[in-house]
Amino acid sequence: MHVSNISPHGFMADDIGALNRGDRVLVRLPVFGRIEGLCIWVLGTRAGFQFERIIPAQEFVALVERLQPNPALRPKG
Repeated sequence: MHVSNISPHGFMADDIGALNRGDRVLVRLPVFGRIEGLCIWVLGTRAGFQFERIIPAQEFVALVERLQPNPALRPKG
């Protein structure tokens, strides 16, 4: 599965394979570590997952900075 969008509350994934609404997955995120997600919707090969708990704001900002693929958009310093 490919995580295509992420927020402090959950994420959206593409190429989900055989996952269905109600399934649980364990993901490992940089900075934050492991967290469980509950599949709350499926549409074709995409699905939305709600995290078991909210990622704290400071850790989420650090996560986004670490995941930013565009060097021009990464924080300076």
